[in-house]
Amino acid sequence: MTSNPHLDFFTDNTADLEQCQRDVLSAILQSFVSSDYAASLQACSVATAEEYADQVPVASYENLRPWVDRIENHANSLTADRTLAFFKTSGSTSKPKLIPVTPALMRQKVAAFAIFWGMIYRDYPEVASGTLVSNFIDASQAEPAQAGIEVCSESSFWSRRGRSINSITRWPLPAELRLVGDLDARLYAVARLLMQSELHCIMCLNPSTLLQFCRVLSSHSSQLIEGLTNGTWGTSDKQLLMHLNVEGKQTLESYLRTDVTAATRLSAALSNCHTPQLLDIWPMLKLVVCWRSNIVQPYFEQLAPFVNDLPVRDYISQSSECMMAIPVEDSVSGGVLAYTSHFFEFINESDVDDPQASTQFAWQVEIGKRYELVVTTGGGLYRYRTGDCVSVSGFFNQVPLIEFLYRFGKTSSITGEKLTEQHVLHAANEASTLMRIAPLEYLCYPSSGQNPHYSVMLDWAVGDGTEPASDAATLDWCEAFDIALKQANSEYADKCGSGRLGPMAAYRVAPGALHHARVANKAVGVSDEQVKSEVLTSRLDCHKHIASAQLLSLKST
Repeated sequence: MTSNPHLDFFTDNTADLEQCQRDVLSAILQSFVSSDYAASLQACSVATAEEYADQVPVASYENLRPWVDRIENHANSLTADRTLAFFKTSGSTSKPKLIPVTPALMRQKVAAFAIFWGMIYRDYPEVASGTLVSNFIDASQAEPAQAGIEVCSESSFWSRRGRSINSITRWPLPAELRLVGDLDARLYAVARLLMQSELHCIMCLNPSTLLQFCRVLSSHSSQLIEGLTNGTWGTSDKQLLMHLNVEGKQTLESYLRTDVTAATRLSAALSNCHTPQLLDIWPMLKLVVCWRSNIVQPYFEQLAPFVNDLPVRDYISQSSECMMAIPVEDSVSGGVLAYTSHFFEFINESDVDDPQASTQFAWQVEIGKRYELVVTTGGGLYRYRTGDCVSVSGFFNQVPLIEFLYRFGKTSSITGEKLTEQHVLHAANEASTLMRIAPLEYLCYPSSGQNPHYSVMLDWAVGDGTEPASDAATLDWCEAFDIALKQANSEYADKCGSGRLGPMAAYRVAPGALHHARVANKAVGVSDEQVKSEVLTSRLDCHKHIASAQLLSLKST
């Protein structure tokens, strides 16, 4: 296997966490002390972790936004390093975040990617030399540059620089796929092209993407079989062909070829089971990689018939801002703190409402505790409050094993009830366990009216042999959800009991409606893969923006 110095350093130094973290910070400070931001804090002589924590305040993105905005005209605003681009990502406000990308941040992220894939290649040698596909639905393009600095999604940034996994020669999909703007058409094209390839690993950030892909394999199986048999798209669907009829279509079509063996495999998979299993279609497939956190578990339940016994490894816990945890084994959520890439601090879960809460260093955290992750990167984000709640589930030698739980700040409060994402996740899990059914996706949000109240919209799985839940079952689930929510949050229970909040309303929506609404509302330049699941929002009357939303009843529990 090819030498991997990043992986070697990562595994060889887990017994020396504190010194490694101090060294990472020292390298970042060399650029920090020459910045306008450091000068404004009178922190240009900071040299140690203790001095840094004492002189530099913890900061949200909104605290740093004015300094990010200055970069166009003041290159040293946040760092002495050159800003190459801005990653555009969804913000907690209506205004997207622009994350500065510097050579130092690139090196930090590349190192984490090398560690992650190095571990996979070590555990699955066939993947190291085989065919793999990742993030195959991204069609985002760079926006016009600001003062010579491009604005783009992270995935498109790496793709254009040849550092993404799809730059390698064993990548089976052509770059022209990015020209197909319609998501359903792109998924069909991906399925058609992948069917004629041997495949050893599939990687998606979001399991919802993988579920969509699997459903295309199932619902369009006859067209895929026809296309593989005669070397065409295999479909007469005019709308689908219209979306595929983009500039470069002829180049895209040139990749289509006849593969009777693949057509036979798909046909046999369908005859054995209504739901085609990935391993039956690609017998060389060794691994599936995607996020496994608690918030996306409903998708895993729907994916189970397709994935069956295939190993599934969590993807790197990351954001456009930073790398957080690197998974080291299959079937678990989270991984080893990315301690060789960034400098990390932790705020106790009980202290997150304090804008200047004290922090603990990575070598000071305790097993079983929950924290908000605070990160310092080479991209100019200093003591940056990520808003992510993580738990410390153990240690890899001295390095914490962390798991993402939920987002701080994902709250809603009409009259002081202060619902959080954690309350909603807990209540939904309780309802699904009790009722033995689980929605594919759900969203809780405040609603207006004579008696302001909360509503929940539910998207039930349908197709692939799965019947949607009945209206009665939907209402039973919502009633159990409301009861569990009151048990999880006494303020919510009190406000409902006193009449300050009205009864919860239940809506069901068409399959895929919640997902499509999120994708439709994403900021320009943010890739589809970056659109994360949400279970709670403070946005009012969300059902009014989804045409298929059907009010079932108002429950009084």
